[in-house]
Amino acid sequence: MSFKKAYLTIRLNANALYVVLIIGVLVAILLGSFLLLAHHQRLFQLKSFNTSKNISALHQAFFTYPESKDGLKNTSDYWGAFRKVQIEDEDHQLVKAALLCGKKDSVYPSLYLEDHHSPLVLAGKSSLEGRLELPDGYWKPGAVNGRYFSGTTTIKRINPSAEMPPINFEWRRYVEGLLQGNNVESKKLNLVRNQLNNSFLEPVNLIQSHGGIFLQAELIGNIIVRDDVGIKVSANSKLQDIVLVAPHITIEKGFKGTIHCIANHIEIENNVLLNYPSSLVVIEDEEKTAINDGIYTDIIIGENTLLSGFVVFLNNNSNLYDNRNVDISLGTNSRLVGDVYSQGYLELKGEVIGSIYTSYFMYASDRGGKYINYLYDSRISLNELKTHYIGSLPLQRTTDYIVASWLY
Repeated sequence: MSFKKAYLTIRLNANALYVVLIIGVLVAILLGSFLLLAHHQRLFQLKSFNTSKNISALHQAFFTYPESKDGLKNTSDYWGAFRKVQIEDEDHQLVKAALLCGKKDSVYPSLYLEDHHSPLVLAGKSSLEGRLELPDGYWKPGAVNGRYFSGTTTIKRINPSAEMPPINFEWRRYVEGLLQGNNVESKKLNLVRNQLNNSFLEPVNLIQSHGGIFLQAELIGNIIVRDDVGIKVSANSKLQDIVLVAPHITIEKGFKGTIHCIANHIEIENNVLLNYPSSLVVIEDEEKTAINDGIYTDIIIGENTLLSGFVVFLNNNSNLYDNRNVDISLGTNSRLVGDVYSQGYLELKGEVIGSIYTSYFMYASDRGGKYINYLYDSRISLNELKTHYIGSLPLQRTTDYIVASWLY
């Protein structure tokens, strides 16, 4: 009996030792797992911190462009009236792309009217706000069709103007080259399914057509559509960030999208919405004076239209004194949020929330008269411009840039 008790005790002790060993192993495994997890968590946090730091440095590099940073590779081109920039961190395999534009300083004018010894005249319910640079440094009230000036002015300062600041020479060559069929390193495609999406980290996709095109498609991203005659955009098209290039471009009534147009003539029909950052760029057609008995408007923006971005008209050395025709026309109840650069005659029947550089204003009356340097029932204000629209035109003097839109 005592032998059985001793045997049972030894067996119980052995079982207890076995259980203790198992528990010890399990505890060791759990502790090791926690230590390993903590180590990996620390490595992950460190990697995440470094990645976040590298992304932040890459992001910040756009705001110091064109200054180059160590370890970062910059490549740039133009996209409409904006600068397209890609910055790559090759060591950490990071890349971002964005559209940039000039940065406005505190003395950027809401209106720069080039000095041709003809003063600015306000008539009707016109409104003028901000810093001005005007011929001889002043404006005066006047009347159109018997309606005298009854509007408002909130002017911070008026300086005498001279010649307009020149547009960026390199950018102008880019625009002229596109119209001539040059300046595009691209992959040529045929639009088969009326749908295409191309990342800005990939080569440009060029859709080239001939004889005129009616564009009814969904096109997004790094895409240029070019025709040697003209492009008409359907109101049903879905276009985002693409560039259109043709001698004549028409945007159909009711269209909504974000586009950049480069042409000799652009017509935006009524009730169109062009989101920021969009741009309209026209190089003057040398043969335009022979069209429509000499009456020809290069950029027509219809009624009840909202355009956010830039509108640019570049003179092709025509004599502005002899060729007194409207070059840019902004229709009634239309609004441009952004900047205008006109080397010709600008007619405002709506409002510009931003800045204007122009050689002349013109109001073409329904009664047949042409009023030079008259603003009639129109409004110009830089004061209301929101922070994300504070970029400036591609001027030659531009040295500092801001991000207009992230592309990737």
